[in-house]
Amino acid sequence: MLHFVIATYIEAAPIIKYYKLKQINKITPFNIFVNKNSDISLIISGIGKVASSSAVSFLYCVFKQKKDIIWINLGIAGYGKAKIGEIFLINKISDHITKKNYYPSIVFENEIPTLGCQTYEIPNFNYTSKLHDMELTGFFETATKFSSNELVQSLKVVSDNKENNIAKNDKKFISDLISKKINTIDLLTRKLKEISNSNDK
Repeated sequence: MLHFVIATYIEAAPIIKYYKLKQINKITPFNIFVNKNSDISLIISGIGKVASSSAVSFLYCVFKQKKDIIWINLGIAGYGKAKIGEIFLINKISDHITKKNYYPSIVFENEIPTLGCQTYEIPNFNYTSKLHDMELTGFFETATKFSSNELVQSLKVVSDNKENNIAKNDKKFISDLISKKINTIDLLTRKLKEISNSNDK
């Protein structure tokens, strides 16, 4: 099975539409969407690394899964050296507070540009040579407890840079950023499914 972990509904809406996910009609701390036919689920984690970590743990318990399932963190991020709308596969994750670094294993043929991402406690607009987000270390630390490193990946779409500091409440703008990269997102899901299927043999 493949699980998407996404901070906000605005970012998740294009994924929900593309994969025809339906919300689980249960009272839970998180909104969860599922397409059982394609073995895909999505959870809205909320903003911040603690929220992201909690969402991963909750979703793992909901589906009572064994290890070696696919986890993808998807969302917008700030970056000073790229055009808005560019997408990156994360190859290094850094935590601004703890100073810990993590390295996702990209063991598949990859056409997606790669870049490092630093996770902050609060929004950061002092742009560096890395992408900036607020969830990734919490997601990665927890998801790799439930799956092998190569099946835990993250995609970030550039939403703001030095020239354009967007209003984060511009729902249509943010959803459009994700929608325009849906083919790249789907490419990653297919590559990870191939790895997962080969592990099952």
